[in-house]
Formats: sequence, C-alpha cells, structure tokens
Amino acid sequence: MTISSMAGCENSSTIIPTDPVISTTNTIKPDDTPILKTHVYESVTNDELRDKVESRYGIEVYWNAEITDYPGTPPEPLQNEVLIRKFLILLDEQLALYPDGFFAHFRKFNYVFRFLPTLYVQHYVIGEEAGGYTQYSDDGYIYIVMNASYWTDIWPSTTTYSGCPYIQYALHHEIGHTLEWYIINRAKGFPFNTYVWRDLLPKGFEYYNNLELEERMEIPLLEFGAPYMDENQKGVWFCDYYAQSDISEHLASIFGYAMYPSQPDEWHSKNVQEQIKYYFPIIRQVFGTESWSETTHWEQAAQD
Repeated sequence: MTISSMAGCENSSTIIPTDPVISTTNTIKPDDTPILKTHVYESVTNDELRDKVESRYGIEVYWNAEITDYPGTPPEPLQNEVLIRKFLILLDEQLALYPDGFFAHFRKFNYVFRFLPTLYVQHYVIGEEAGGYTQYSDDGYIYIVMNASYWTDIWPSTTTYSGCPYIQYALHHEIGHTLEWYIINRAKGFPFNTYVWRDLLPKGFEYYNNLELEERMEIPLLEFGAPYMDENQKGVWFCDYYAQSDISEHLASIFGYAMYPSQPDEWHSKNVQEQIKYYFPIIRQVFGTESWSETTHWEQAAQD
C-alpha cells in the first residue's frame, strides 16, 4: 500500500510544460541560475554534489530512471542537468535549516528519505500543476517528488509574496507531510488529539475534502474558504485556502510557512497561533533528540 500527499498550486491557470533545453555540462556558472548561489558548487559535478548531500543529511537522491522500485507509476524522468543542479543546491541549502541528524534520525523509525526531481507534477484533485508530492512505500521509503519546472520560464509565477522561490515552500510543505503523517498514523501513544485539534478550528467547520461530492461540485475551494480567512466574516483560521482541504494539508501548510523566509499576514492571527502552539511541541515530542537546539527553525518562526 502507498499513501501520497501533495503541495497545492497557487496559480489558477493550467500550464502545459515544455521540455527545457538540456545542458551538455554538469558545471554551470552563477549567471545561469539567478535564484540560487551556485558559485559555491562550481567545482563539483552533479554526481559528486549528490554524494555530498546524501552523506551530509542521511538521505538518498535520484533522478532520470534510476529508481526501479518506485511504488506505482514513477515520476517523469528529469534529464536537464541545470535543473538537477538547482535541485541539489536547493536540498543542500534548505535541509541545512533542520536540526543536525534530523533526516538520518528517521532511520530509527525504519524510514529513509528519497528525494526525486521531476519535470512535471499534476495535482491529483484539481488537475493543475503542483509543487510536489510525498509517497510512502511498504518497504520503508519516503519519496518526496519535487516539480523542477518551477525553475523554468514555463511557470509564470516562481515566487510567492516574499519574493522567494515557491519551490522552497513546496519542499518544506512536503517534508511537513511526512511529519504529520508519522505523528497521526505511526507515533506511539497517539500524541496528536483530533478532538483537541477540532476545538482549534472554527465552530462547525468541516474540511473541504470531508464534504460530500455534490457539495464540492457546487462550491469551489476558494469560495468555500474565503470566510475563514476574513476577520470581518468568520475570522482568520488558515494561512491559505489549500490548508482547508483536510487536516493533512492544514498541518503541512503550517509547517511549510514556518520554514519559509517570511510568513503571510494570516500566520500572525490569534487562531493560527493557537494551532501552532499545540502542534509544534508535538513535533519535538515525537522527533526531538538531544542534538536539537533549544529552538528549531520552525519554532523560531512561531515566536516571531
């Protein structure tokens, strides 16, 4: 059995991607990638950089057709060396925000992180392009598949409100899915109390995906969610509309924004802060080790 979760799409138009030009070299210059600081990595090939990232964080990274045991239909192969390079740099820079040994520690729970860049990710519900998705296999692998096309000209909005690459948020959103999935479904003692969580939601609220199909056909998510992000209507309870899809997306949304360089205005609302105060201590309770600092990156964002 496999289970999957997905980072949502912020753009409302459907994009049909085209294959970008494939680089003939593994080494790129800084001016080829304005988003990321690639000068630090110029002296190594993609394979060498992968080895360093895997060793540093205790993860596995694959691209093209290297995965032969992927659960289900494998992601579309990515052969563009420039995009692969950007993906590796993204991992190296963003995974450094986590406590030392954070990803390797998952081996204690018999899980190994596998990160895969792909050229295109289609949202399984709304049918539009998405930032990535997470899938869990029976043999202990956590697959985080990221949409590398977010770095190309075919995606018209590669940044969010803070001016930073959206794929940064999408990566942490997907890692957040792994945390909430393990906490809710695998953690000993059931530390996450759904009854307590329900009290932190609007009175009478039901997540969008819990509605009957007929109801969802009548009202789109944006229309359904608007009152819960308006102080003059039902109050601000969510950081974005997609968080109202289900509890999984809600928790992943909170974590994704906590790891992002800056947070949206909704983050600072009283209701969202109450949800954060309940959820973040559970992350530390389940995954924390002595190597963790007094305040993690996501905990610091909760205090800002």
